[in-house]
Amino acid sequence: MAKSFLKWEYFMLGVVLSAASLFMRNAANAQDSQYWPRGQQIPAPACMTLHPIYEGPPPICPPAVHTHWLMDLERWRNERRIRIGYSGSR
Repeated sequence: MAKSFLKWEYFMLGVVLSAASLFMRNAANAQDSQYWPRGQQIPAPACMTLHPIYEGPPPICPPAVHTHWLMDLERWRNERRIRIGYSGSR
């Protein structure tokens, strides 16, 4: 009886730990931007940047790409302000 109870405890511990790691991974992803910074800047989507003429015609952006990028950038900035405890009171 004791061995089967210990197996059950270990099984439940594994379930709880895997659920916690999944939750933490998704929570961390929710706070980061879809567009990763390069150096000190967050670049625009590839279809919105200038390309040399020899690379061929520029890619065409869907209409909502620019709006989505700006909303993501604003959300990223607001979350960074929250993380550092910034308030504009000073």
